[in-house]
Order: sequence, then C-alpha cells, then structure tokens
Amino acid sequence: MQNEVVYNNFIKSDSFSGVNKKYELEYIFPSNFIGNESIGTIHKVKVKNNHLKERIRFHLDFLSMKRFSRRSSTFPLKYKKTYLDKNNFLIRLRSYFLSLPIIYEIVSRCAEWFIGINEEYVSLIKKVNPDLIIFPSYFNDPESLDLIRAAKKCRASSLMIMGNWDNVASKGVLRFRPDFLGVWGEQTLLQAIKIHKFKENQVHLLGSPQFDKYY
Repeated sequence: MQNEVVYNNFIKSDSFSGVNKKYELEYIFPSNFIGNESIGTIHKVKVKNNHLKERIRFHLDFLSMKRFSRRSSTFPLKYKKTYLDKNNFLIRLRSYFLSLPIIYEIVSRCAEWFIGINEEYVSLIKKVNPDLIIFPSYFNDPESLDLIRAAKKCRASSLMIMGNWDNVASKGVLRFRPDFLGVWGEQTLLQAIKIHKFKENQVHLLGSPQFDKYY
C-alpha cells in the first residue's frame, strides 16, 4: 500500500470484505506506515527512496506518452504542457530522439535493467507463496512496477486495481503489465485494451471502492 489515501480507500472502506470471507489475506505496508494492526497478517517492507531511479522513471513515463501518442488523446497534451514546455531545447531534442520507435523500447529496457528488481518483494513473495497478489496502483508508480517485476520473477499472479479515475489514460504506457487489471467501468476497460494492450479477458470491472460505498 503506497500511502494513507490508498489505505483509507481500499482497507478502511472494507473493499476486501468479500474476498476475506473465502481467502486468507495478508497485507504489505511500508515500514514507516502506521495502520490498523487488527486487519490480519501484515508484512512491512522498507521504503527505498532513490532520487536517480525516480527521475529515470519520471522521464520514461513522458517518453512513453510521446512514443505512443496516438493511443490516448491525453498523452500529447500532457507531454507538451507538463514536460516539453518546461525543458530547454537540448532536452526536447533528446526526448524526441529517445521516444522514436525501437529506440524507446531499447532505452526503457536498459533503464529498468539499471533500476533493478526489489529483492525484498521477491523474498516476501517466495515466503508467502500467494495465490494472487492484489495491489491498488496509480499506474507506473515505483511501488507498482517493483511489485509487478517481483511477481513475474517469482511466477506469481498479480491483479492491479486502478486507484483514480484517470490513471489508465494519463500516466503513460505500462512498461510491465500485471496478469490482470481491475478497472472502474466500461470506458476504462476499453482504455486498458487500447492504450496498454491488455487482452479483454485480463481486464475486469470492479467499480470504485472510493465511491461505491456511498451508493
């Protein structure tokens, strides 16, 4: 769980009550997060902040928007206003070159290889041996990418749940896809297929735990 907002939306909202009736749930929290210890088995992992790796992934997110600009109408606008207009000519030129087909694929693979896999996640997954890893995500955030990579290394199935209404269409293209994706509605299902190239049977309509509880 990345932060207190996620904790409130997905744990305190009792979103997993149905799952908890049939399966034994275990939770992962950052070591510095103070949550409700009565919810069940909790595993705490160290939060490793690395400014260089965070900056690399920040640039990769925007490069993916340029590389796959036709997949989402949001990408060209966000790329220009949030990234391109705030950088100088040399960075713009570099970004154009690095976002070209094939070059982007090589650069992103090399960058993620440099960032590496979170071995603490790998050790935890091997220890617990879960049937399914479920995690809320804001798309392309470091925790989600680290968890997906660790799950793939351990050959564990993973389900990513979108954390906010615009995540699927505005965060760039996922460099690593989970096995399954939980979305809010029909629009985000179609976006997941078009933008991130999920197969239809990999995407599931789960609604929004943040708001469903009010209806």
